[in-house]
Amino acid sequence: LDVRDGAVIALVGGVGKYMDNQWNCATNPHTVGSAFKPFVYLAAFVSRVLDPNSIIDDSPLIIKEKHGPDYKPKNYDGKFMGPITVTEALSKSRNICAIRAAQAVGIDSVIEVARRAGIKQQLDPHLSLALGCSAISPMEMAGAYSTFARGGIAICPRVIRRIENKSADTVASFPPSPERVFETLPIAQLTDILQDVVATGTGQQARLSDRPAAGKTGTADQAKDLWFVGFTPDLVTAVWGGNRDNLPIPGSHVTGGTIMARIWREYNKAYYARHPTPSGWFVACTRLAGDFLPHKQAKKARPVPAPYTVQDTSESSSNSYASYRSAANPSGGAIIKSQRGVTEYRWSARRR
Repeated sequence: LDVRDGAVIALVGGVGKYMDNQWNCATNPHTVGSAFKPFVYLAAFVSRVLDPNSIIDDSPLIIKEKHGPDYKPKNYDGKFMGPITVTEALSKSRNICAIRAAQAVGIDSVIEVARRAGIKQQLDPHLSLALGCSAISPMEMAGAYSTFARGGIAICPRVIRRIENKSADTVASFPPSPERVFETLPIAQLTDILQDVVATGTGQQARLSDRPAAGKTGTADQAKDLWFVGFTPDLVTAVWGGNRDNLPIPGSHVTGGTIMARIWREYNKAYYARHPTPSGWFVACTRLAGDFLPHKQAKKARPVPAPYTVQDTSESSSNSYASYRSAANPSGGAIIKSQRGVTEYRWSARRR
């Protein structure tokens, strides 16, 4: 998607011959996994329950259930890091920390933030949602992440921009409808961490040599669904990988960070080779230059031009990054264990 106006630049729904496979994987939902975690932490930043420097406990967690076995979430590597910052928890994609963050802010707040960003799929109000147990389409994920790239301004993805007749006269147009849905500060905090995901975290395979990049990896259902959703100042791209049989992708160390992030990087490199675009900087970080200095590069920031006008209701620059430090209280909160999110394919019904 084009960050400026939400226009769909490219959409690939699958591989192979179209007549053999007409199922569009880009517009149908798949279990999203850890690519959902940014919405959890954004909800905590918006409510000021947590900030990037808050300490969150990556230690064993047991959640008692009234009916059925206790819920015992685990990290991907089966290990625990103890007390760590929120920044490290998200950049390293620690599952226990995401659950604790969801407990602290409340799962209903997480769902509300995801809706504001642009997620329309069903989201069940259970703590396992923090680990991405729900299914969302790549198109929807790209649209929601583009809200981050615009500094809190939401625009629905636009496939049709205008309709022309045979004389090239415009008979209908569909301009973007921008809406500010988040203040700038929490988006800037989140975007800075998503840059860390690419710089030093699980998404290092997505690093670009000539421009800033931010994003999040996702691995769901034992490698049945692999994700990387990321953005530059002017382009947001969601990459999903799986197979028509809904089986785990074979191989060792198969994750969104090892496969999808690399595909994301190669696609972006090819795109910018054909579409020379100044590297710029992220809108959210630009608006807080001088007060919020992501990676000490705010002085080099250049706002991305936007073809729309929207009233900026973001917080003033007097509210600094550090002013929202708060102690997290991740304890408590009874839940009902979620059913596992599973990508449901109906391939045979849609093949010709």
